Amino acid sequence: MRISKVYTRNGDLGNTRLANGKEVPKDYVSIHAYGDIDELNSILGFVQTLNLSDKSKEIIQTIQNVLFNVGGELSFDGEMQLIHSIDVEKIEKWIDEINGHLLPLKEFIIPGGSAEAAQLHIARSVARRAERSILKIQDWQTKHLELFKYVNRLSDLLFVMARYENKLKKIDEPLWTKLNQ
Repeated sequence: MRISKVYTRNGDLGNTRLANGKEVPKDYVSIHAYGDIDELNSILGFVQTLNLSDKSKEIIQTIQNVLFNVGGELSFDGEMQLIHSIDVEKIEKWIDEINGHLLPLKEFIIPGGSAEAAQLHIARSVARRAERSILKIQDWQTKHLELFKYVNRLSDLLFVMARYENKLKKIDEPLWTKLNQ
């Protein structure tokens, strides 16, 4: 796809076109969902500029490309499937691999530690929001189950990556402390 013109003037009245040509209001549920995916991809682009492990950089580069497919599937309003079980399986493999380097959690952790981990936690929370946005699209859980699974697993992966980055930097994870009420 070649983009030669950034503005089209079609959105000036609050509408836009999906990839399938359907005109919808800019607050259409699919627009929210792929807006959240775009935000997540932008955050991951920023995370890539930080002092990450080579493993995390490699994973994020792959994720960013797949997120374009997620956005594409959402922008076709259910008419095209671009996320498949192999994408979900890759995420699960990375989770298992990275989690194998981590101690089991005995307490809840608070997002933070290193700058890299903190940014990965921000990405994780945006992935959760994207998942909730996708859930609002009628029949998506059943018609596009792999996309839904992918975004769900992605937030889990970002969580273990945050923990992994703290471990590599020898930074203790901030633990939640129940405050007396």
